Amino acid sequence: MNIRIVNRNKLDVDKYDTCVASSEVPMPYAFSAHMDIVARRWKAVVLGEYEMVMPIAFNRKLLGIPQVYHPFYAQQLGAFGRFQRDVVVIKAMLAALSKFYVRLTMQMNSANPIPNQKGWTFRQRTNYELNLNKPYASIQKTYRKGHKANVKAAQELNTLERGMISTADFAKAIAALPATVGLGQLVELIDLYGPESLWVAKLKDGRIGALGFFPTLGKFVDGAERIVYMVGHSTDAGRKAFSGHFLIDGVIQTYAETNTIFDFEGSELSGVGAFFKGFGPDDVPYLLANR
Repeated sequence: MNIRIVNRNKLDVDKYDTCVASSEVPMPYAFSAHMDIVARRWKAVVLGEYEMVMPIAFNRKLLGIPQVYHPFYAQQLGAFGRFQRDVVVIKAMLAALSKFYVRLTMQMNSANPIPNQKGWTFRQRTNYELNLNKPYASIQKTYRKGHKANVKAAQELNTLERGMISTADFAKAIAALPATVGLGQLVELIDLYGPESLWVAKLKDGRIGALGFFPTLGKFVDGAERIVYMVGHSTDAGRKAFSGHFLIDGVIQTYAETNTIFDFEGSELSGVGAFFKGFGPDDVPYLLANR
């Protein structure tokens, strides 16, 4: 196989992005514009004439030795293209990486098979996805009883806004959270995906109950859509008013009866995972790969 590692500045960006878009399961994270924001330095493993690509972020924090790491705000990378599910191709691409990097950590995408590669370890991680191709009433029937009750109660206490909050105000609200990382990258991503990617559930008194950043695959690809719950937060007042339930339910209502996957981006945290599962999604795991 003709496999090579190509520096970002040597990539044929059009061919690269076309390859990602042609995947059976494309992800917004892998497109060059997204990678340019989340990774200061990145390259791509390329098969042939961009039949397959695998973006990798790297640094020299291991005693000056280059290592591959997984960047924030890019849950699933791995291999993309026409052979996305081909274990032989995946193994060959990983083998090419192994020749140049001593330490590698990457989260592959849900379409990539487990390659059982010598010298590598692989662990499946949880991710919930909800197909929105049915009428909203049918989708809501799969909600857990408690979620249905909370959404109903929230409707009397919240209103939904899309694209009405500024990037600065959104970033300010998120920056106050103790676990926030890469705030500058987050601001750039919001600028990339546009103000319509910001959703807010407001309480009747005008205070924020919950807010979220929901980038979409449609930024790069026509047709099948994927909307990702990348960043979200409920305030103390919002939790009492079930604003988080109202926010996600509002997005689901908006995209119901479309060829859209709602991607919850996890979670393996038990409380967050239980909250997501209450909306009736499927667990579609992806691989954490280490060498």
